Amino acid sequence: MSYSSLTHHIDELLLRHQAIWRSHAYQLFVPTWLQDQPELCHFLLELNDDQVRNLQGDDLALLTAITPFFDDAKAIHQLIQPYQDQSRQQVKEPPAGIPGRKWQQILAFCHAQSPPKGKVLEWCSGKSYLGRAIHQQSGQNILALEINSDLVNSGHHRAAPQHQLQQCDVFSDKVWSYFSNDIQRAVALHACGGLHQRLLQCASHQQCPEIALSPCCYHRFIDHYRPLSQQLQSAKLQLDKTDLRTAVRQSSTAHQGEIAGRRTLQSAQLAFRVLLQDNSLDSNMPLPSLSLRWAKKSTTELLQHYRQQKSLTLNYKKPIAEYHNLGAALLARAERLELARMAFRRLLELRCVLDGILFLEEQGYRCTLKAFCHHALTPRNLLLFATKQSH
Repeated sequence: MSYSSLTHHIDELLLRHQAIWRSHAYQLFVPTWLQDQPELCHFLLELNDDQVRNLQGDDLALLTAITPFFDDAKAIHQLIQPYQDQSRQQVKEPPAGIPGRKWQQILAFCHAQSPPKGKVLEWCSGKSYLGRAIHQQSGQNILALEINSDLVNSGHHRAAPQHQLQQCDVFSDKVWSYFSNDIQRAVALHACGGLHQRLLQCASHQQCPEIALSPCCYHRFIDHYRPLSQQLQSAKLQLDKTDLRTAVRQSSTAHQGEIAGRRTLQSAQLAFRVLLQDNSLDSNMPLPSLSLRWAKKSTTELLQHYRQQKSLTLNYKKPIAEYHNLGAALLARAERLELARMAFRRLLELRCVLDGILFLEEQGYRCTLKAFCHHALTPRNLLLFATKQSH
């Protein structure tokens, strides 16, 4: 199947079920899709906590579980399965100063592509850990671009003579000067939204021979999302930033303490929405996001903070303990119903990456797409590799 046809099939499924993947379970109102999918709803609400946790982190397991209750789950499974890596890489000790998980991601990214045969341009490099690995693997010269001067300076201390780091805002015109004729491959591991779109535009405009990209956080560094490819610019389905966030609703790399903290804050926010409803106010009004340090606060303190942030005078119609319990119950319901939305996250992510592929094909590149590591190492594990075709 061509990438164009794959994108068409994905759009058909997304359009058919947009009431599900565009719903929001973390509210007091009941999502509209429930009345159309009663068996799916019943199945999800009967899941225990361990089952919910397992399905939240595994797309294929989730789709397999809901297949008896949702007709198109099998079709979604068949579309995303070729882009899932079920293998587990052998863990290798990282060099000093490099986080272990990051190093495993870098090694998997490098091993999933052939070694470069010329100079490599690393995009949004940070300290250029990736550049260091590519240089060790291939011996090729590396030019790494990073906007943060502190990261550039830190990377310089460990870089080999053939490994150069430059401070550069890739959205500036300055970036064009780095696409010299000797650049053979442009690489980016987990470049966010607008940053990886900019890479594809710049590299293809300069006819860079090869591009290797693993995108991430499709909603970031974008004011208003617009596809790159002509096919998706004219498509019936148009995504917004909220839709792009749905594509990355998976956090295999989060620590258990971080997950527990987030759940505490989500529960308190739902409890506050009940309080708003009790005071005949809009229970769906936007509420501020709180940092994880707030998870150590009591329900009383969290409700008070939300009240102060919204400058509201509220009367407690129930004991605080009841608000706390209602928040926890609503969170449990939301997490289960949210699984229906999560069943579409990989489709949405594939669509975002396929936009880049279709764009590059329009610019004369031959492209491949695959997962370069298991989702437990990073759920953002798609590798787009493009080669400029000679005429």
